[in-house]
Amino acid sequence: DSDQCIEIHGKYAVVDLYISVVQRSKGGVVTMAILSWTFRIFLLIGSVTVFTVISLSIRKRKLQMKDGIFWIMLSFTLVLISIFPIITVWVSRLLGIQSAANCVFFLMIFLLGCHSFHMTIRMSQMEMKHRKLVQDIAIQHFIESEEKDRS
Repeated sequence: DSDQCIEIHGKYAVVDLYISVVQRSKGGVVTMAILSWTFRIFLLIGSVTVFTVISLSIRKRKLQMKDGIFWIMLSFTLVLISIFPIITVWVSRLLGIQSAANCVFFLMIFLLGCHSFHMTIRMSQMEMKHRKLVQDIAIQHFIESEEKDRS
């Protein structure tokens, strides 16, 4: 129904208050589901839970602030997506993804993969530093034992 449609930039129309988005094109009308209420509630609860756990971990000094910032930003982004699901439609159209929910999954997998790669690099750097420290300590002990033997 045209009564239920709200024009957005002349290209899109939101039908039934964020239930679906209709794109008008020359070939007809293409409908894209936004996010179901169940999925949006799941995102909201999950992101608030992640935020709470990360905040408590930082407060109890189990997690450093620089490591927690990624998770806090991720949970904030998920809250925005659950409150304003039209964002996922715009991003999915931009990326050529057919479903807004698939777009959320794709972006989360991509972000977590990037974060995992970053953590792998940090872990490799720490292992190299650890190895160097162990070698330095072994050399120091060897020098001290040699000096003891001489005296």
